[in-house]
Amino acid sequence: MHASAFQEAISAIVQRDSRFDPDAYFFLKEALDFTVKRSKEENEGENRHVSGPELLAGFRDFALEQFGPMAATLLREWGCGDAPMWEKWSSL
Repeated sequence: MHASAFQEAISAIVQRDSRFDPDAYFFLKEALDFTVKRSKEENEGENRHVSGPELLAGFRDFALEQFGPMAATLLREWGCGDAPMWEKWSSL
């Protein structure tokens, strides 16, 4: 998806459901890219799907790499600081 199409999609989502800041969606995409790249490096360049727990670990690691100790504060600011939500996703 091209950047402008992704941005338009995020705008449409936020208009329907404003629980999360638009930046959270862009961050999630970057965290997914980070996780897939790491998975590929760990699997000798082979592409594969990542599991829910792998995605959550990549999301956490990417957040800490990008924002350090302020990661949790920023995620809460974006509306993503609900721990039960992450616990539910990690069990998928």
